[in-house]
Amino acid sequence: MKHTICLLESRTDDAIGAYLTTESVRRYEPGIAVHLNCVSAAGASEKLKNDPMVEFDPSAPEGVESWNCKPHTMIPLLEERGGRVTWLDSDMILTGPVSPIFDGLSDETIVTAVECTNAPTTQGCTARAEGWGFEVGREISQTLNSSVLSCTEKHLPLLRRWKEILSSETYRALQKTPLTERPIHAWSDQDVLCALLASREFSDIPLRTLELGSEMIHVGHSLSYHGRERLANIGHLPPFVHAGAARPWSKYFFAEGGAQGLLRKVNRDLSPYTALGQEYADRYPEVRKWREEETLIGKILRLGAGNNPALSGLPLWTTAFTIRSITSKLRNQRP
Repeated sequence: MKHTICLLESRTDDAIGAYLTTESVRRYEPGIAVHLNCVSAAGASEKLKNDPMVEFDPSAPEGVESWNCKPHTMIPLLEERGGRVTWLDSDMILTGPVSPIFDGLSDETIVTAVECTNAPTTQGCTARAEGWGFEVGREISQTLNSSVLSCTEKHLPLLRRWKEILSSETYRALQKTPLTERPIHAWSDQDVLCALLASREFSDIPLRTLELGSEMIHVGHSLSYHGRERLANIGHLPPFVHAGAARPWSKYFFAEGGAQGLLRKVNRDLSPYTALGQEYADRYPEVRKWREEETLIGKILRLGAGNNPALSGLPLWTTAFTIRSITSKLRNQRP
């Protein structure tokens, strides 16, 4: 089956992520074409610029707003090309082939990721479906994460319904409220997807979720990449590595000072994504700055772990997990 990977990145400062995503796809999956929306070819390496399997489309699909863009991007590609279209967030990097995950799947099967174990969003999909007033058709205990989303023409009705809700006045109004006041069924676009896949209307769609630790890891915060997963990944990282919030190039995320700001920088230094990005530093010199700006704590822990990307951050995860456990226990003991 023909396979296309697509991504969209309209933020100029985040274009480096889109380039690295594409470089890693072309490295490990030379037979899969990559379609990039809103990304200029100007900043890409000469290798990508001259690659016939890479398409730079500077335009945005109609109706795109911020991260509410996945169905808008995937629908035209499926309508025009058919086959399988896989969305990747622009802070994803591959460590190896991903075709074995998709090979042999039926056209009816949708593939997506799940939230990391310690995320504050692990309520599952039922509450999200109920929030939109949908009749629940199946229980999906894990909250889905749309950083990876793979569909075929069979899923066009789902994608069109998703796009319809993201374009609705109800959803758009909720998006304007502070996140702390927003109901979980409208936190973001992926919460709507969770709701739809749990609904009676789309409950017959076979769902294949990526296995945390063996197929994908989230490395955004100190607790995102679980200690159990780290130990299992000592020999090799899984094929999908998702940077999440702590994108190494994010000026906004690392602008915070004090202890919290230092913690974020140390996590960046120890992130497997940061380590993997160095493999493309010859084509993107700005990637070297992630190491040049490394904190002393980060350097000591990284070198102490022998530069192993899975083990480097284990002390940080253990410390953060212990502090959270103690804090939670004390909170529960209060009268």
